[in-house]
Amino acid sequence: MKIEKRKHGDCTELLVNGQVVSRAWARPDLPGYLAIDKIDMYREAGIRIHFVSMHQPQLLFWDGGDYYYPEQLSAFLEWICKYDEKALLIPYIGFRTSGPYKWIKNHLDECTLLSNGERYDAPSVASQQWRRDVREAIARIVRHLEESAIGERILGFNFVQGANEWFAYSAFHLDPWRQGFADYSEPFQQYFREFVQRRYAGDEQALRKAWKDANISFDRVEVPSVDERLQFGHEGMFYARDRLGLKLTDFYHAWHQAWAELAEFYCRTAKEAASRE
Repeated sequence: MKIEKRKHGDCTELLVNGQVVSRAWARPDLPGYLAIDKIDMYREAGIRIHFVSMHQPQLLFWDGGDYYYPEQLSAFLEWICKYDEKALLIPYIGFRTSGPYKWIKNHLDECTLLSNGERYDAPSVASQQWRRDVREAIARIVRHLEESAIGERILGFNFVQGANEWFAYSAFHLDPWRQGFADYSEPFQQYFREFVQRRYAGDEQALRKAWKDANISFDRVEVPSVDERLQFGHEGMFYARDRLGLKLTDFYHAWHQAWAELAEFYCRTAKEAASRE
């Protein structure tokens, strides 16, 4: 199967074996009492591509230890393909609320640390240990689906984590004193320090000027406190210059950059595991 992208005016067309497929993509989240009806409606409307998410929070099909079960996903996808013989699939891979339980249990120091001191049951976005371990789970899913009966129906993968395909668990919460802000774990603190050092090219004078802090140094850089992040009395996503200079701006830049790098890692891992381009 050959998959291509082609510009058509302001739109991007997706071609499968040289044929343009529907711009609208289906979303049968199964099981669900409307699943069959939805697939029927999509088929009648000429919609062939299915964004497929099983109705469960854990979509890595891995317990976080030595047990992998991608067969659960392939059986589910085969059912859709039997019901709709022209269906093309983009399955969701990853997790939503919490990570694989055995990995969380064995790597608490690598998990997201909230400002209230509690651990969130998911790896820190900056955890290198998580990347080393999850690589095998992703590769097994890709290889298993390629070798399955519906391998030619798989167009690609949609990686999800935390807030679904939006990834971040949220840079802030509406009630931070109850839920806590992310992420004060050592993996992310280290990532933030390295990000800032690159940002200012190792020039501490430039850092002190930007952050309006004559005493700051690269080895003292830390994720901003809750009070600093709420200094204006409201929850915001981006900040410009203020009494902290660019400290908050740099933090949010690092936070979102880390998520982008994680998403890129997932996609690269899947491509490396695939036997076809």
